[in-house]
Amino acid sequence: MSLSDTRIPVRLSSSHHNLTFHWTDKAFYVLHDVRKAEGTAPSSTPRIALTVSYQPEGPRHTRTHDVLHHNLLRVSFDSESNTLTVSYLKPKKKNKHAQLVVLKGVVHDVDPKVVETWAEGVMKALYEDNGAKRCRRLLVFVNPHGGVGKGVKLYKKVVEPVFLASGCDLTVVQTERRGHAFDYVKTLSLDYDAIVTVSGDGLIHEVLNGLAQHEDPMKALNISLAPIPAGSGNGLALNLIGIENTDSASAALNVVKGRPMKTDLFSITQGGKRSLSFMSQSLGLMADLDLDTEHLRWIGDTRFIYGLLRGIITFNPCPIQLSMKVAGLDKDAMAKAFHDKRLASQDPKDSIEKTNSSSGALPSLQYLPDDKEGWIDFEDPILFVYAGQGPYVGRDYMAFPVSLPDDGYIDLSIMPLTTRGEMLSAIDGAETGENFWLSQLQYYKAHAYRVKPLSKKGNFSVDAGESKKKVTLDEWIASPPTTSGVDHLHFEHLADLYITLPTRDGSRKPHEEPKPGMPLGYGHHLAFFHARKAEHQLREDGTDEEISPPAPFLTRMWAGGKITWDIDNPLISGTKTTSSGSVLTALKKGFEKNRPMVFVTQKIEFTMEGKSTPSVVEERQHVYLAEGRVVRKEPRLVPDIPASADFSFTYKPTPVTLFRFSSLMFNAHHIHLDKDYTTNVEGYPGTSRTRFDPG
Repeated sequence: MSLSDTRIPVRLSSSHHNLTFHWTDKAFYVLHDVRKAEGTAPSSTPRIALTVSYQPEGPRHTRTHDVLHHNLLRVSFDSESNTLTVSYLKPKKKNKHAQLVVLKGVVHDVDPKVVETWAEGVMKALYEDNGAKRCRRLLVFVNPHGGVGKGVKLYKKVVEPVFLASGCDLTVVQTERRGHAFDYVKTLSLDYDAIVTVSGDGLIHEVLNGLAQHEDPMKALNISLAPIPAGSGNGLALNLIGIENTDSASAALNVVKGRPMKTDLFSITQGGKRSLSFMSQSLGLMADLDLDTEHLRWIGDTRFIYGLLRGIITFNPCPIQLSMKVAGLDKDAMAKAFHDKRLASQDPKDSIEKTNSSSGALPSLQYLPDDKEGWIDFEDPILFVYAGQGPYVGRDYMAFPVSLPDDGYIDLSIMPLTTRGEMLSAIDGAETGENFWLSQLQYYKAHAYRVKPLSKKGNFSVDAGESKKKVTLDEWIASPPTTSGVDHLHFEHLADLYITLPTRDGSRKPHEEPKPGMPLGYGHHLAFFHARKAEHQLREDGTDEEISPPAPFLTRMWAGGKITWDIDNPLISGTKTTSSGSVLTALKKGFEKNRPMVFVTQKIEFTMEGKSTPSVVEERQHVYLAEGRVVRKEPRLVPDIPASADFSFTYKPTPVTLFRFSSLMFNAHHIHLDKDYTTNVEGYPGTSRTRFDPG
């Protein structure tokens, strides 16, 4: 039986009007046949698609429209009552939701078996032939507090009727607290076709991370997620169904008929903990305009415009150190790859065949701290960093216009510190992604990126509103950072060190001029491997933050150290050498006396290229005090100093010596430069302290 050759006449149960349903390859048509009879009230039946297939006697009034296949939800036949029901969505009008229409009537003049076969054929053409499963089993989370707080009303009035008319099997959970959905899905039965969130992007983030904690996380994460936009930003909904179709009814239609699509997820590690992100991560201005306007959720996405304008007025740089493993930076090439991918055809059946195939644990993390190759630092002062995929993160901002859902990369958008005028001009066209082409906007495709905050102030926003909490001291101690570096031990730099320090015998005779291939003297490695950080990436006291505990322990002081040399394997001038640093111990002291300190011992190994063992192993110990605390240091005698020595000489370094040594060490710690800091912050009496150490 051909679907297009079959016409099914019915009489509506509500108005007794005659209809004829007709399926074609282009659309689903309905003949609405109203006989004008004396005393008959006007019909309240919605104006729907019509086609004339017969002409009974008497006056007729018909209107012709089509019902798109995509908008047709369900065609079902009840053989016992000989009743046919057709449900579809009437396209939305301006500022209104798409409307659900349900037509139900008794079939006449057609064999019930023909109707049953026809209805089944229509449903197969609507669903299976398009890679979609019909009558899905849905788990629905409704957040009563999302966005402007209308989630429950929206679900009951608009969304649920679409699901029920489509024959979906529903489990509905109204969230009662933050983390409710996270806890619910950790032990979820994995027989749902989709998880629906009636909220904003934050609830999707919560569900994803709950699924990641499931005993079979990969299988759990294969369950489709489908958003109903009821938050402030609704970025995922914008990207899935388009900016013109983000009303709740159209989103519900996508839940019912949308095809599963694979998309990349991002792993975030912070404080030794791993979490997932599906859309975006932001720092600086873009994080501030989101998280600092949480109290304005009642005004909807207008709060983001307010936050942006406020941020442009304050115009604070983002105090971070940023490094990236870049895969691409050619904007033209990115745009071409995006358009080529969009033009590529795909068999809709592939979407169902390729889902629910994975099982087991989450993939292992890539690009761990010991990964050193291919990383670059972003040296310029930064106004904001926006990373993720999209393209939309909100209705008014296409942050990632060349983003692809499964290219395996992070789109990284970085705005260096610019002028307020340039930022205001960048707003124009932001909703269409035109600012992608701004020359000052740095845009990368990256495998990974690393961020280290240089201040205790600032926001880190994940998935447009999910704030990542700051690392506690205990979390930092449990999973401390590591460092790595590369240096070629240039002999010219070594020569500068030689003419700065005295000779070992205390004389003023010239040093032997260093040459490539010469072994480095004891301790001379300290002139190399310094943290190459831009000034804005340093802490307020001038120190770097490569291995430092979190706030408030921001005041760093040198405590001591030791160095071990392999005399049979010395460092050689001009040889590529790597440094690998880790935290050996981190001890809390004085906390019970309300004088907290953290003693951190760092172990660093220096290994030349081609060697399997380090030439030098150093341990450095620093003590970190809470910011603002001053420890007064009184002069004291050092016990057990030998009365005599085999060799000694007297040497008095000058301010010039200290300046040149600090420059060679690339050490900007204020104790080397600032007398007031030395006496008032670090607590040393007298003039600036002269010291020769790497701290």
